[in-house]
Amino acid sequence: HHQMMCRTRKSVGRAPFSHA
Repeated sequence: HHQMMCRTRKSVGRAPFSHA
């Protein structure tokens, strides 16, 4: 689900799963 992480990393920025 890259769609979910894409918006998640943008929201957080330094999320540990931003590249996962």
